[in-house]
Amino acid sequence: MTGSLEFLPGAVTSLVALGLAGPSQAALADDWQAAAQGCLSAVHDAEDFAEGGDTRGAVLITRGTRALGGRLAARSCEVTVTRHATTGEVAEITGRFADLLPVLQEAGYVIAPQRRIRPEPGVLMTELSLDGNARGCGMRVSFMAAAGTGTVLFAVDETGDAPCGNGGN
Repeated sequence: MTGSLEFLPGAVTSLVALGLAGPSQAALADDWQAAAQGCLSAVHDAEDFAEGGDTRGAVLITRGTRALGGRLAARSCEVTVTRHATTGEVAEITGRFADLLPVLQEAGYVIAPQRRIRPEPGVLMTELSLDGNARGCGMRVSFMAAAGTGTVLFAVDETGDAPCGNGGN
């Protein structure tokens, strides 16, 4: 794996550029994107990880660790929109996640077929996995968006799929 994971700006046409989303939708999506990027860097690249939580506008970032039986505690980071997101906001954030998919796939993440979930109509659920991050831990990236309930969740977790703690900090 080389470099850190960065969003590809413009890989998916922004809803703002199409006039389908307003500045407030872009603002929430910008906060979500920055929080998601921070989670990816902290867990995937083993950078700047500190347990706890903070907020960025209406976005809550929660970082924690848990024991998996490996040499290091597994890291996890979750990004949650703390209020009911509008349909336009959910669509804009989903587009930002779609921008990230090719970057994740280029870094070796694959759609996790063992975790296929049949969501309700109007709900997008995606899970990707990676054999090892900078610390030698298996990885899982999960995304769920539901326009009807205004819910958006994004999580990056080290998993017990590989021995954890072979490298990194």
